[in-house]
Amino acid sequence: ALQDEEGGLNPESLKYLNRLSDLLFVLARRLAESETEWRGTGRRR
Repeated sequence: ALQDEEGGLNPESLKYLNRLSDLLFVLARRLAESETEWRGTGRRR
């Protein structure tokens, strides 16, 4: 999986994880809804 026979990280696995994280980031940004900003009542205690 992530480690090759020499004990290091498999470059192909790292490429895959990097592309997957890019895809998930783009999907999250695309599906995100805008947030409503809470402004309170305007009074301070």
